[in-house]
Amino acid sequence: MKIGRYAMIGILGMFIFFSSFANAGPITLKFNYSMPLKKSIALSWHWYGDELAKQSNGRVKFQYFPLGGLFKARETRDNIIAGTADIANLSISTEGLRMPLASISSLPTIEFPNTVQGTISAGEVMTKLVEEFPQLAAEFKSFKVLALPYLTAYGVFDKDPIYLPSDIKGKKMRAAAMHAEFVRSVGGASVNIVPPQVYMSMKTGVIDGSIMSLSQIGDYKLWEVASYFTNVYMGRSLFAIIMNQESWDALPPDIQQLMEKVAPEMVKKGAEIMQEEIAKGTKGFLENGGKIIELTDDQRKAWDAAKAPLQDIWLENCQKKGLGDTAKKLLTRFKALAASQ
Repeated sequence: MKIGRYAMIGILGMFIFFSSFANAGPITLKFNYSMPLKKSIALSWHWYGDELAKQSNGRVKFQYFPLGGLFKARETRDNIIAGTADIANLSISTEGLRMPLASISSLPTIEFPNTVQGTISAGEVMTKLVEEFPQLAAEFKSFKVLALPYLTAYGVFDKDPIYLPSDIKGKKMRAAAMHAEFVRSVGGASVNIVPPQVYMSMKTGVIDGSIMSLSQIGDYKLWEVASYFTNVYMGRSLFAIIMNQESWDALPPDIQQLMEKVAPEMVKKGAEIMQEEIAKGTKGFLENGGKIIELTDDQRKAWDAAKAPLQDIWLENCQKKGLGDTAKKLLTRFKALAASQ
């Protein structure tokens, strides 16, 4: 059988095309994150990249930019939409104005156990809410959401012992979103800074304390600047691991499927890592002179009473955005799902 000249050229062209495709390098995705290199939950993001590289036979890999190497935490949303990086961790607590419904995630009146399963369950609840409420989902529409992992529970860290909410009066506290509302409601001043800045801010007197977790105290050796941690549930912070939509759309379908398949395991790894760091942080804190304040029943009731109005504040904020009816339904559903965990 003879092969015509043009047919031969076509076959040769196809051979060159597929050879070039096969020899092309891996898909490299830039991952900007706010944490120090491989600290705490960031370890799970590195695990995610390694696992994707392994399961894709090297077809995809991550290039990491810790400590906001490409852009800072408060600039995450705009830079992911613009494509400055392909992937990043978005702190929902920094997005109260643009994501008012999502800021329900940091309400300290709705408690999840401070355990591995409690942390996983909190993320599952938020994922379900996004699926059920179109107006909540709309707050995430400008990018692809890969996962919604929570951080571990926060307490109150300070240079002085804090037994009651009134002890915060007159203090400058690192706090964001609902935590900031709480600090202001009890007479304190809120300062919105990221955890890596807490050490120097406390050392130089910019702040007196912080709403944060024992794992964060361990991560940044904060026992060097303050000695008291009040073990009261002050809510959690939610991250969204988000991806530039065009970067996502450009991926081969099998790589997209792989990233979605592995994402829940990344969340589980992060929860396990953070629980280990709570233990390490607690140990380091106590060994270096730190004191953990356990509250009496009466003291705990005082904290519950002081936190309760935050739900109304959140509802009012949503009402101002024309989201009042949705917010009421969302709050009721959030409470029901949390209680069922």
